[in-house]
Amino acid sequence: MPKLPKYKKIYKFSDSGLLIKMIRVINNKEDNFTNFTYDSKGNLSLLEYIRLGYVQYKMEYEHDSFGNLTKLVHSEDDSHGNEQFVIKSESIYSYQHEDKLIRNDNYKFKDGAKIHRSTTMYEYEKIGEITKVKHSMKDLRTQSEYILWKSYDKFSNPIENYSYQNEKIHPHSMKYVYEYDNQNIWIRRERTTMDDVLTLLTERKIEY
Repeated sequence: MPKLPKYKKIYKFSDSGLLIKMIRVINNKEDNFTNFTYDSKGNLSLLEYIRLGYVQYKMEYEHDSFGNLTKLVHSEDDSHGNEQFVIKSESIYSYQHEDKLIRNDNYKFKDGAKIHRSTTMYEYEKIGEITKVKHSMKDLRTQSEYILWKSYDKFSNPIENYSYQNEKIHPHSMKYVYEYDNQNIWIRRERTTMDDVLTLLTERKIEY
């Protein structure tokens, strides 16, 4: 039986605790890199995915005066190394008050045309340190609607992600349990089904 490849991710952080680089290692060889750039306020402004010696795609972020993400643009280098980036998708985010996301509009680009593909509306419920969010998504092409519930802990990491299908919990629904370091960054994460069957265990080493 052939050996399965061994995967590892290495995370590097700035002195201020911002993630600046992620290295993916396969069988002890570095396979790809992700670089993260921030603006003067510490907001993520650029993500670059590098593999085979060039930036294959990038994500550009814009924020409002409160630090909320307002626009996300995904571009890919269709020239395979000549830095001729083509926009593939764009997301616009709208907020209520200072930080409550209430709407997300997603667009795709095809043959230079910008196509409005979907809209998601958000409703919130605060229960102690847990925030529960209802996502009501509508595909504007098919007019189909889908509702997803997510719950987050006090560090804004997801602890539940579930939906219903035929009045039953969807089989792809899941829960997460975290272990944090003294910087409140998770170093161990367990992913389970909604009935507590472990499906994935992730551990990571943080360099500061």
